[in-house]
Amino acid sequence: MSRNPLIFLLLAGLMVVGCGKNDPPEQARPERTVIVYMAASNNLESYALDNINQMEKAITGKDQQLLVYIDVRGKTPRVLKITHDTSAEIVSPAVINYANHNSASAAVLKQVLEDIRAAYPAASYGLIMWSHASSWMPPGTRPVTESFGDDGGEQMDIRELKNALPGTYEYIIFDACSMASVEVLYELRNKTERILAAPTETLASGMPYDLVLPYLFTGRDGLQTVAKKYVEYYQEYGEEEDSLYRSATITLVDTRQLNQLASSTRAVLENATFSDPDYHREEIQRLDFEYIPATESYDFMDFFRKNLPSEDLQPLATQLEKTVLFSQYTDEFLGRPIKTFSGLTCYIPHAGDDLLNAYYSSLEWSQASGFDLLVK
Repeated sequence: MSRNPLIFLLLAGLMVVGCGKNDPPEQARPERTVIVYMAASNNLESYALDNINQMEKAITGKDQQLLVYIDVRGKTPRVLKITHDTSAEIVSPAVINYANHNSASAAVLKQVLEDIRAAYPAASYGLIMWSHASSWMPPGTRPVTESFGDDGGEQMDIRELKNALPGTYEYIIFDACSMASVEVLYELRNKTERILAAPTETLASGMPYDLVLPYLFTGRDGLQTVAKKYVEYYQEYGEEEDSLYRSATITLVDTRQLNQLASSTRAVLENATFSDPDYHREEIQRLDFEYIPATESYDFMDFFRKNLPSEDLQPLATQLEKTVLFSQYTDEFLGRPIKTFSGLTCYIPHAGDDLLNAYYSSLEWSQASGFDLLVK
């Protein structure tokens, strides 16, 4: 599902973005470079610029190399090397410029990341993917869906995104909606050891980068602090303002555990007998809250607990605890209660939905976990 457009934080006006090409200076190879890929040529552009301004205010420059690719409407796409500044304008120089292109294209994503990694080599990289998103759903299969990104109506299939990522990353963060699904996480498991993402939508204002940025440079060890500060920010803001702002969920996953999670899931499903042909889906905690639901994201463990005896699920629950390193959530999201939360979501196939079921069966998670057994 896309980043929720229903709730907007008040922003100052659009910021002036610096341009012009500067060759990166000769410098010692840093231990870590953080890359942010902002596909913001859509209705999120003002929030993208606000987030960049937050980054400028928080960055110190000491051992902090932050490169932000930004594509907004009316501007040529470019890569900014973030420098410290406390003004209301964005002053970070553009170090790579591009002709107009589509930021929701997998080929563009691949080229941009290759260009940054070549120009700014580092021992390791953190990657933040920033845009609209809708979990694993293929573009165009539901109203208001896009797998990742949105640029002129084009979106990026999650399998294309995986194949477009050059190299590996110390961590990947999705500042985008609904990407903490087992389908997405499993597809990307070989690209990074840690993924931080939300199982629900995210509010349009995204991560509070002025609060979390220092911890992005401590590698995977800082990700739990990033997660805590993210949820705390929205929890505290909601207490002072409209309670609808009190809406945030986050999950930190050890991708090295996902193969075993798939095996544990398959062991359950291969021996499962379901009494309800629709899997009691109306009773299961939903974690997609937009008014026109598209992703049908159900809480992973609640799906099993609503359908199967608890004694059959202990090995799966134990493995889930090893996989989900940290999760946190507000009690409500957009005014809807979250009564149970395992940190991950899953899709439950619909009988007779041949087009979507065929695509779902092609996903690596579906095949490895036994969820393809539910496709009818």
